[in-house]
Amino acid sequence: MKIILRLLPAILLLLPVPASAQSQDAGVQRSLERARLAGIPVELLESKIAEGRAKGVPMDRIADVVERRLQVLQRVRTHIDPRREFSSEELGVAGDALTAGVDEAVLRTISESAPRERRAVAIAALSQLVRLGHPSQDALLRVTQALNAGPEALMNLPGQAAAAAARRGPPVSPPGAGTGQGDGRGGPPAGIPPGKPPTRGGNPGN
Repeated sequence: MKIILRLLPAILLLLPVPASAQSQDAGVQRSLERARLAGIPVELLESKIAEGRAKGVPMDRIADVVERRLQVLQRVRTHIDPRREFSSEELGVAGDALTAGVDEAVLRTISESAPRERRAVAIAALSQLVRLGHPSQDALLRVTQALNAGPEALMNLPGQAAAAAARRGPPVSPPGAGTGQGDGRGGPPAGIPPGKPPTRGGNPGN
C-alpha cells in the first residue's frame, strides 16, 4: 500500500491531460510567445496567470485575461509613444491606465511631460483619479498640478481624491458643462444647508 502511495504522483503525471486543458494552456503559451516577439516583458502577463491560479480561476478565463492584457500592452507600445522604450513598470501602469478608461491622448501627454523618475507614479495617479470618476482631462490637470508642486503632492493626490470622493460622492460635470450652472462640486443648491432638504410649502413659482 505504501509503495502505491509513493508511486501515485508519478502515475498521475503519466495520465493524459484533457484536450480542453491542453488547448487553454496552449493559448496562454501563445500569448507569452507573442509578447516575447514584441519585446513586451512577459512578467506583466505571468503576474496575471499567477493571480488567476491563486484565486482558482478556470484556465480558459485566465487565457482570456492574458490575451486582453497583451492587447492593451501592445496598444501602449503602438499608440502612446512608439518612439520611446517603456520600462516594465511604466508599461504596466500605462496598461492599467487604458484599462481604467484613461483617454489615449491624455495618457500620451502625461507620458511625455512627466519626469522619467516620476512618470510611473504620475500615470498610476491618473488611473486612480479616473477610476474615482474624474474625466481624463480633469485628472490630467490635477496630476500636472501635483507634479509641479513636488513628489509629495503627487504621492498624496490619489488618497486625497479618494477621501474627497467619499465625503461628497462622485464628481459632477465641471463648470460650464450642461446648463452652465453650479460650481462643479455637487451638493444642494446655493442657500440650502447641506443635509437639509428644501421645504415643500409655499408657491412653487416663488
